[in-house]
Amino acid sequence: MTSAFLYRSLPQLAPVQERIPELVTLYLGLFLLYLFSLWLILQAPCGLKARLPLILLFALAFRLLLLPAPPALSDDIYRYLWEGYLQTEAINPYGHSPQSPELEEYRNPVWTSVNNKAVSAIYPPFAQMVHALFYLGLGSVSGFKLAFLGVEIGLVAAILALLKRSGRPLGRGLGYAGNPLVVIEVGWSGHHDVLVVGLLLWALFLLQIRTRVAAMGLLAAAVLTKLYPVILATAFLRGQPARYWGWLAGFLLAMLLPYLGAGSQILAGLSLYRHQWRFNGFLHSWLTGWGLPQIWLEGLLGAGLLILLSVCWVRGICRLRQLYWLTGAILLFSPTLFPWYLVWIVPFLCFFPNPAWLLLSGLSILSYEVLAEWSVLGIWRSDPFFLKLQYYPFWGMLALIGIRSLWLRRLKSAQ
Repeated sequence: MTSAFLYRSLPQLAPVQERIPELVTLYLGLFLLYLFSLWLILQAPCGLKARLPLILLFALAFRLLLLPAPPALSDDIYRYLWEGYLQTEAINPYGHSPQSPELEEYRNPVWTSVNNKAVSAIYPPFAQMVHALFYLGLGSVSGFKLAFLGVEIGLVAAILALLKRSGRPLGRGLGYAGNPLVVIEVGWSGHHDVLVVGLLLWALFLLQIRTRVAAMGLLAAAVLTKLYPVILATAFLRGQPARYWGWLAGFLLAMLLPYLGAGSQILAGLSLYRHQWRFNGFLHSWLTGWGLPQIWLEGLLGAGLLILLSVCWVRGICRLRQLYWLTGAILLFSPTLFPWYLVWIVPFLCFFPNPAWLLLSGLSILSYEVLAEWSVLGIWRSDPFFLKLQYYPFWGMLALIGIRSLWLRRLKSAQ
């Protein structure tokens, strides 16, 4: 009940940009309650098994409390609505930016809230298809949030199905369902990131039960929802007959076809994002401080990712663990890490509990300090102090976990 009270209090902070300290205090309170609940489940997973439906019901209730509230921490959902609307008018969202004169007659009430009006569509084709479908059926901010809540229920079902199949306690599903970061970013802000993770986990489940063609279809949809799963595709394709590689390519092409009329413009928004967006990426910021040229920096981070891919491929690491490792590496190597990007990693913590990643999902709320200056001066500039507050504890805990793991391994080999 305490958590429900705190969740109800969050929208009452409006305008939240002027009340960041209160936001952080409420969120950290929620996070501590979440950690306590998680500790209880990990201590007695069998005893709490019967309570799983009640736990999930509470997690759903927390999201429903936030659903009617207007998004306050991010305005991305208005971009989803705008691009979904354009497609219902038979307009390719990659063809023009929201402020282009060609779209002036289509400016509806949503248009005024759309961010980055000079930038054409960034989200890949399958995400665009989903936005169009949701706009046709629901067509409002609350409707989109409700739809993504439905997607999230599917994601939780995938987590539970994989937990059951791997013999892990189902109560670990609280690691995702009760995480305040996820509740806020989906229930309040309406971010669509749950879609990509749900597609990936269901693709993995289908691959495990040897429904390979459908798995390739869901993998293609995941790739064309957020793009980063193209790196994770190696985990799915290793050991698969060549025809399934063909199926994946065919699904990708089929989803791309409706948007190819935009030509090279289909990559314009994404290219701008790649070159200009920089936020909350600790490794990238740290290495940039060394004065490395951008191309060298990208090459260094790319090499690190390639090494990890090679290790996973050669050692034959299980697919689920590969997805976890690679997703974590992508997040840490990215120059941009908005808090909602951590939704990509949180589901994997149900299978591989990691205090460092859990801690980062809690401390990521500190990155919203950027909104204070943005709301007053229109300047998007994060304070390096808050970056360190998030990442120094994370890297320290990650190092301790690594040292402990090596120590236990040495003890085991010495026996």
